[in-house]
Amino acid sequence: MIKVLANKVLAFSQGEKDSKGNLIRVKTVVGFCELPNWVEKDPYFIAAKKDKSILAVGSSSESETVLKEMEKLEALRSEIAVLEEKRDLMVKGDGSGNTHDPDDQAGPAPSDDAQTDAPPADITAEKITKSKK
Repeated sequence: MIKVLANKVLAFSQGEKDSKGNLIRVKTVVGFCELPNWVEKDPYFIAAKKDKSILAVGSSSESETVLKEMEKLEALRSEIAVLEEKRDLMVKGDGSGNTHDPDDQAGPAPSDDAQTDAPPADITAEKITKSKK
């Protein structure tokens, strides 16, 4: 028997059928469970290990280590969620339609109705003096 940690319910079969013709399956539960050794050769089990749906653990000390790492990972995910929420609140802006990203060093974007005294970039000083004459 192998001990595994599954994050979803999975079912494995060797192709054997019961008296009614139904496939005999071995199912995981969410969390730790034990499976027969033949499951390790199942292509579905191999694929589940690759996509991290299931993790094979050998000893109880190894499973404790895995649990501690999972707790750390969950704490980090919670912290990230809180920080993302704070960022989203800061990005929303002051209600005027202008938004400001705290990571943007340039500051908020100017509004469309802003007036500028500078001439357009394609007009030179020479063109301005000729038009005044």
